[in-house]
Formats: sequence, structure tokens, C-alpha cells
Amino acid sequence: MKTGMNHIAAIVLNYNSNEDLFRCVKLLKNQRGICLSIIVVDNCSNRDSKDELEDWIKKENEIYFISNNENKGYSAGNNIGLKLATKIGAKASLIVNPDMIIENINYVQILSDEMFLTENCAICSSRIKTLEGNDQNPLRESTFFEELFWIRSLVKPISYILPIKETRSIEVPKVSGCCLLINNKFLQKINYLDENVFLYCEEPILSAQVKKEGYKIIYIPTIEAIHAHIKSEKGNGSKRMLEMIKSRKYYLKKYSDYPLNKIILLEISYKILESIYKMKIWRQNGENT
Repeated sequence: MKTGMNHIAAIVLNYNSNEDLFRCVKLLKNQRGICLSIIVVDNCSNRDSKDELEDWIKKENEIYFISNNENKGYSAGNNIGLKLATKIGAKASLIVNPDMIIENINYVQILSDEMFLTENCAICSSRIKTLEGNDQNPLRESTFFEELFWIRSLVKPISYILPIKETRSIEVPKVSGCCLLINNKFLQKINYLDENVFLYCEEPILSAQVKKEGYKIIYIPTIEAIHAHIKSEKGNGSKRMLEMIKSRKYYLKKYSDYPLNKIILLEISYKILESIYKMKIWRQNGENT
């Protein structure tokens, strides 16, 4: 490690996304101004994907590779890499989805410099755009009434993107989990990511933990990364919605500051939504038989 350089780990959690992974790691290797350790965690991909990945890793240098025998979800998979990052002495960890495109060679350095210059900074993130050029950062939490009357969003979609016009780094309530730098001391303080959700709601959970511990989430609008996410590749939408509802109800019970009466109302509202999607799945299964 060069003197004065921050030691950062990049955690790339892979699940049947080899093509994206190979591109992501290639770009991460171009990062300058920091000592970067790349940790690839395969979250029990299918056999063909795993075979290709194992052949690729033999040709790669200076990459930590961990292969999971079971997929326990996003947080559990990332925690395996995050704990290794702490073990090898990294000061912070870049949680980065395989489908992220980071072309700025100083991207991680800028994030880490901002993090360690800002008192009590737990998370640092940048501007994130879709392939279509739409912003995905920073985020706000939904209001109680937006969540309770979810049916309104079917008529008019609700945006949870904060329209930030600032050109300087600022504190924000929430950022996307697809690409963020997290302080490893903070991670140890919260005992790493909450593994009680398989997928979805990781961002509001992290935001609640940051707030509870008196830390900050910092957004840097002057650098950006591309999230090359393709919705059609994510499988059955109804099943994913049921997983989201399950995670959201867990978040509301454990992390939200809503009083009991509001939580009960949201439980009822989500029960209705859950019934709708279960009916959709039942109809889909009937059509396929």
C-alpha cells in the first residue's frame, strides 16, 4: 500500500451476472489514488454461470473470490465480503452491483476522501444514472399517506428521487444500494447489514441505522456512475412484489418511528396489496398448466 492512500475494498455480489461482473471488475481495476482490494462474492449462481466464473477467476490477479453454496439474499451475501474487507484492514467498502459502470478513474478516491474528511460519515454516494439518463440518487423515504394509499401510485407514479440542485456535497436522507461507500467502523457498530430481509428495503434499513447512531449519509453530485439495470431480466414481477412487501413490513416493525396505530393501518393496506399479487400468481399458474 502506498503511503497516504486509503485502503478501500470493493464488494461485488454476483448472481448469474457474469458479463456485467467482468466489465465491472475491469473498470474497478482502473481506479487510481486509493489502495483498492476487489472482493467478488458469488451468491450461488447456476452451474453454467459458476463454471464460467471459476475459469475467469483463474486468469485474474489480485482478486479475492468467495463462492457461496446457498443464496441467503443480498445483505447476507454482501456481509460475507464486508467481513473479509474488515479482516484485511480496509477502512471502507464500496458495495457495488455487477451492473454498475464506473468510468471515472478517480471515483472511489473522491468518495473516500469525502467520507474521511466529513465527521461521522457512515455512507457516501454519488450521482447515479440509468442507461436512459434518469437519476437514481439521492432518495427520500415515502410518506405515511403515500404508503397507505398505494393505489394512487397506480394512477400516477410517485418519484422518490430528491431533486438536488446543489453542486457541492450535502447530507441526504437515503441513497441507492446499487453503489455506495460505507464506513467499516460504522458497519462493525451496527453488526453489519441486517440479514432478515432477503431482498428489497436495504436502503431504508441502512438509513434508519445511520440516523439512530448519529451518523451521516453524504451525496456527491459532481461524480457519477451508470446503473445498467434491465428490468426484464429480473424474473416474475408478482413474486418480486411479494418479497418487497415482506421486507417492507419487516422494516416498518423494526426500524420505522411510526406509532402502533399507523403500523397497523399499513399492515392492513399491505395485506390487501399482498392478496392482489397472490391472486395474480394463482392466475399465472393456472394459465401455465
